[in-house]
Amino acid sequence: MRGLFAWPDPRAASHDTMTRPLIRLPGWQLRLLLVVGLLLLLTGIVWLGVHYSIGAGTGELPHPLEVWCIRLHGAAAFAGLFVLGVLGGNHIPAGWRVTHHHRRGARGMQRSTGIGLVALATLMVGTGYALYYFTPEEWRPAMGWLHAGAGFAMAALALLHRRSHRRGRQVHSD
Repeated sequence: MRGLFAWPDPRAASHDTMTRPLIRLPGWQLRLLLVVGLLLLLTGIVWLGVHYSIGAGTGELPHPLEVWCIRLHGAAAFAGLFVLGVLGGNHIPAGWRVTHHHRRGARGMQRSTGIGLVALATLMVGTGYALYYFTPEEWRPAMGWLHAGAGFAMAALALLHRRSHRRGRQVHSD
């Protein structure tokens, strides 16, 4: 069955890596993920740069660009939660089923990086929420760097996840 939210039936193919289909995101989901992910990464990087060079992180008053970056970052975070929900509705469970018997190779790498991405997304949501609502002032720098580090790690892991998808596709087509 082909469709927007269709995934392969795990009973339809053998457990051989060569015959198992890959889970591809529909075009609109991939574009949305890329736009929101890049927006989050870029606003986070710009905010860090402004905050620690000419903004409140240097003991000065917050720079106007700092304020707008964090506002845009927060709005993009809501879009990011939507993207996580979309991925959680189809891509993640389908990928979990398809890679169930694969612990090595491209499929094992996709499963491992996928688990890492979900864990980092959970950390990002938790630290972002804590920074906005609960973190005491004396803990904010450490929590902020944890959040930023998780964001950079998530970007790197997403590239690795995509690379393992391409490698698995090459194995699949040979």
